[in-house]
Amino acid sequence: MSNENLATVNSGVTFQIRRVGHRTGGRSGIVISALCGLVLGLCWLQPPGIVVAAVAWILWTLILLLGTGESARSSGARWFAAGMGVRTVAFHWIPSVVAENFDVAFPVAVLFFFLMIAFESITWMLLGIVCFQVFRKRTQSIWTIPSLVIVLDHFWPRVFPWTMAHMLIGSEVLTQVVDIGGVLGLTWLMTGVSCAIVHSLYRRYPGLFISAAHTGAGITPASSSFALTMIVLSALAVSYGAWSESHWKSITGEQKELRVAAVQVNSSFVRAEERLCELSLKIFPPPDLVIWPESSLGVYSDRLNNLANEDEVYELSREPYCSLPGYAIPGTLLLACAVTFADDADNDGPYRNTSLLIDHHHEIIGKYTKRSLLPFGEYVPGQSVIPALRNLANIDTIREAGNHNHPMIASDGLKIGGMICYDDINPRHARDTVAEGAQLLTVQVNAADYDNPVALRQHCLLARLRAVENRRYFIRCASTGITCIISPWGEVIAACDPQVEAVVHGIVKPLNQRSIYTRLGDWPVYVGTFIVVWCILIRRRPRNS
Repeated sequence: MSNENLATVNSGVTFQIRRVGHRTGGRSGIVISALCGLVLGLCWLQPPGIVVAAVAWILWTLILLLGTGESARSSGARWFAAGMGVRTVAFHWIPSVVAENFDVAFPVAVLFFFLMIAFESITWMLLGIVCFQVFRKRTQSIWTIPSLVIVLDHFWPRVFPWTMAHMLIGSEVLTQVVDIGGVLGLTWLMTGVSCAIVHSLYRRYPGLFISAAHTGAGITPASSSFALTMIVLSALAVSYGAWSESHWKSITGEQKELRVAAVQVNSSFVRAEERLCELSLKIFPPPDLVIWPESSLGVYSDRLNNLANEDEVYELSREPYCSLPGYAIPGTLLLACAVTFADDADNDGPYRNTSLLIDHHHEIIGKYTKRSLLPFGEYVPGQSVIPALRNLANIDTIREAGNHNHPMIASDGLKIGGMICYDDINPRHARDTVAEGAQLLTVQVNAADYDNPVALRQHCLLARLRAVENRRYFIRCASTGITCIISPWGEVIAACDPQVEAVVHGIVKPLNQRSIYTRLGDWPVYVGTFIVVWCILIRRRPRNS
């Protein structure tokens, strides 16, 4: 047989093999992508560490590589399956919470859960379609992928704004860069590096992943420059991370010390304030600031300015009525949390979750009102149009969000940037209050409805980067956990186990310096939006232009 005939036979066999691969690769590709997503979800359940961060990054790269099929439809399906896989595992505790709090059957709660994560996974389906355009057809710029990731993470509505950068919390060096571009900036870098790796694999082994018939133009200079850019940015990120951690440790060493204590008691119990007071009075030496969790006090009128007179407190209160039973330590501030209402509020509200900064004379010297309400926990989207939606979610009162980010100011000038529960998930709230002059950050949480300790740990991890983004000590006080103190470089200085009564105390230092992220905010999102729009417009231009 001649060489030409042999080549013809070989090409025919290869074509038949690829045809068989196309028939079976659709389902297998979806299964493989879903498995990658499931394992990635398992990483989100593990305590943060360098190994978990490395495995998560590898899996993210594999999803980019194996989730990109040979058509836009198959790519979208694979990425959607991966998104469903990661969310099914990572947030597996949601159905039980929904069933208990909404008073619905567990199968109904499971259906709600899968509808929720399916809505969130649409973003991954869109990413899969774009990856097909970039890696397979090569009709789109590779810069589009990391930019689109952070644009969708920022603008797509979600209950829990989890991003890939949260997987890197175990890498102390890399997480330092969030004080430049925030958590989405780190997500962009992580995705960009993964895209460069996938691009290099396609270039080096084109026949291993895709047939020549399904490739577009060759490797462009722009793609090569992208890989070089990712190498340079990664080296700069590591160098900056190592330097900035040391830099901020030296800065904090020069500041005055402040003794703080956070008391973890389930504030949903009757007379919980008495137990909080009892544990607080046992702290020795007395701290400068004691923090109680969300819902630790009663329901008060906005006109209440002092908790010393019990008759006045009773007159300006609604159920539950709570006073401060004998808690007064000279020189110690108490940051508690109550529910407040305006004089014209009906019995069903509106009510506001409000932090109260109280001095040892029981005078309220500062207030902060919660700005981010929990969807389906404190309100239901669309309830203003259809009030009956609140009844479906067993929400019997109307909650109102605050609209200011001013820090609470103590008599000695200390500026405390307060947050309540769901506030600490949104980076904007911490950034805004630090921009207004807050010298340290606090958050008060009531997570008594979440029995699964995994949910408590995830909430803490989502909020942990707030300290690094704004370079502030962050004191987190939760009713059932996790109560902890976090340093400006992300180290957990002190913490206690979830679902126990405990006091977490330590030394923090008020800071005045502002990070780049505090000054500029989520600038990578705006740059990413410009890149996505620009690339789309470039793609739509005629070839001969």
